[in-house]
Amino acid sequence: MNNSAFCKVFTPGRLCLLGEHTDWVALISKDNYGHAIICNLNLGIYLRGCKSNHFFYKFGRKSIYSDTDNLKNYINDDFFSYVIATFYVLSTRYSIPGVYIDCYKMTLPMKKGLSSSAAICVAIIDLCSKIYNLKIPLKLQMELAFEAEILTGSKCGKMDQCCALGTGVYDLKFYDDNIVINPIHVPSKLFFVLVDLNGNKNTTKILSDLNKAYVGDKGILNNSIKQFLNQISNYYVDQVIKSLKSNDIKTIGQLLNAYQMLFDEHLTQYCDELKAPLLHNFIDCMKHHSDVFACKGVGSQGDGFAQMLLIDENRAREIIRFVKRKYGYQCYLITSE
Repeated sequence: MNNSAFCKVFTPGRLCLLGEHTDWVALISKDNYGHAIICNLNLGIYLRGCKSNHFFYKFGRKSIYSDTDNLKNYINDDFFSYVIATFYVLSTRYSIPGVYIDCYKMTLPMKKGLSSSAAICVAIIDLCSKIYNLKIPLKLQMELAFEAEILTGSKCGKMDQCCALGTGVYDLKFYDDNIVINPIHVPSKLFFVLVDLNGNKNTTKILSDLNKAYVGDKGILNNSIKQFLNQISNYYVDQVIKSLKSNDIKTIGQLLNAYQMLFDEHLTQYCDELKAPLLHNFIDCMKHHSDVFACKGVGSQGDGFAQMLLIDENRAREIIRFVKRKYGYQCYLITSE
């Protein structure tokens, strides 16, 4: 193939500071809105590709080849489901004959709560838009990525596809099917350490269990989940936004820690995955470190990643050394820029 015909794209993962799960609640509960804060990362997915008469995708030693007409037969493939669903949505809408895609680099950990599934959907849409000069607007790219995820059977909301916005910190409000997006100007850098807990999490099960609990028969349990996702969560998001704008890092940490405690109190009863022993043992350990302003779960939560908020880069690197020495966990230093 002619290398000059190749296009390249990068799509970042996203870290949800807080407000997780409120995006899909807004789709279910028309009387309530969702509210979240995300920080898009410098970790992500790198794709290159060109026009083709067939569909071909490769990542490392794994690859898949298919005629476009047969793509739907592979949507349930465990590894390639999001990739195939995305191109199926695109080919159906735009009559694209095929594409050659090489995922030549990935710095974003998969299945750890950093929106790897949404990022690959967005990346493929962005790449195909460039290859075929489709000029797909950003919001439509996000809609198509959401459509592709739903096609795989996911119960996700519309937060994760906001990785299409690029790096930065964003205030997201979810009203039914619509998203209001506002960049948040943070006066100084935020320093996060993301910690891979070396555990297993099943995001699909977490979303399914919480969806069932939220829409189930009225009762004490259901009131608890609705109280948190409709009211408590939105209150804490509002308070963190105020503290971000005033650069009050210590208060942000206190709010994130309080949010995690309330999340556990209200939601773990619905899903065993959220009991997350690795995550909660790690949070308990970090409480004794004064340099760690906050420690909470990532994404849908569970034993995937933990996120810590620190005051500066030096202290962040000290904590990374401590975590690696004590637990052997892989750590990532992330900033808000």
